[in-house]
Amino acid sequence: MPTKIEKLEAHASHLLDIFIGLREKFAMLEPMLFDKTVVHANGSGAQQRGFLILRHSLFLSCAQDIAKLCYDRDERTPSIHKIVEALGDTTLRKTLADRYAAFVSPSIEDETDPDCGGATCMGAQGAG
Repeated sequence: MPTKIEKLEAHASHLLDIFIGLREKFAMLEPMLFDKTVVHANGSGAQQRGFLILRHSLFLSCAQDIAKLCYDRDERTPSIHKIVEALGDTTLRKTLADRYAAFVSPSIEDETDPDCGGATCMGAQGAG
């Protein structure tokens, strides 16, 4: 059985996939709506019917993805609403912050120079 954090991570990953798909669809739809050259070239003549069907289908698909991301309240499906609701839990938020927001600056003493065979080359700094 997945933990609450594992379930939240899986939901966030799924929402990201939906969002990326939405962006891809909108990238196709945007010129069909707002680029007059595209509309004039494809929205008239023999291509008109296919262009209108494709534009309408892309629009509805984008609207459906937005609804999935924002409004789905079924407990089995991921939504932004449920993630925000889950983040209201202070303990969960602290655990996520400890796990993902704790940044440790790497020490430069531990760095190695690939030009020195993986060793630290202190004498080669001024050699240029």
